[in-house]
Amino acid sequence: VADSTVTIGGSTLHFLASDTAIVSVSPLTSVTLINDTTLCQGGTVTLSSSNTYYSPTYRWSDGVTTTPSLVVSTTGTYWLEVTDSACVAADTVRVTIVYDTLTVFSPDTSICKGAFVIVRATSSSDITYQWTPTSGISLSDVAATTIYPDTSAVYVLQGRIKKDGVYLSCLTTDTLRIDVQPNPKVLMGGNRSVCEFDTIRITPTVTPGWYTNYSYDWTPGTFLDDSTSNTKIFTSVDTTKIILTVTTPAGCAG
Repeated sequence: VADSTVTIGGSTLHFLASDTAIVSVSPLTSVTLINDTTLCQGGTVTLSSSNTYYSPTYRWSDGVTTTPSLVVSTTGTYWLEVTDSACVAADTVRVTIVYDTLTVFSPDTSICKGAFVIVRATSSSDITYQWTPTSGISLSDVAATTIYPDTSAVYVLQGRIKKDGVYLSCLTTDTLRIDVQPNPKVLMGGNRSVCEFDTIRITPTVTPGWYTNYSYDWTPGTFLDDSTSNTKIFTSVDTTKIILTVTTPAGCAG
């Protein structure tokens, strides 16, 4: 409206020009993502700003996502830029995925009862270790240790991961199977006398009897019907000293 002068009843009134404008102020002050975070292998985190906006547009670091949130499952540095009524703000977060780095290098093995196994495994100051079961383990809270097993068992090495002094919820594991085989004791009885060309059956007693994977080796094999079975038929052609050796697959012998 322009300046104007109006005369009324001999009086002159002056009006000054005026106008009114409404200025909208966006509430955008900043973008606030979560603090840098560490996730377990296979974990995900949804990133979004904790601030509120008037009429925002979103641009994420992947160059594709334009929604208010971004689901992250890989290690990387991520940022969000928000534009609201010509105001622009951004924030950045570092996401680290901790992968399974726990490995038992020692292979599954078979041993004779009374023997031990020296275990080789990865070791890291960022992982707290625990073996289970603990029976027969000299140090059960270290990765590399010595196991004196009494019976066959699967031993589990579990690692709890620590990052920046804080333990994560995830656990990482690896296993080792130790097959403990008995040391067989063999009894064939006393010496025997037999008529020439007669036959006798030799049935040894092998303990412990619960184990069923023994191998039998008779020497000499002469005059025996089968040199590998547990019971023999001996034909008495000549005076003979017979030796039976019983072994397990791990070489435990009697």
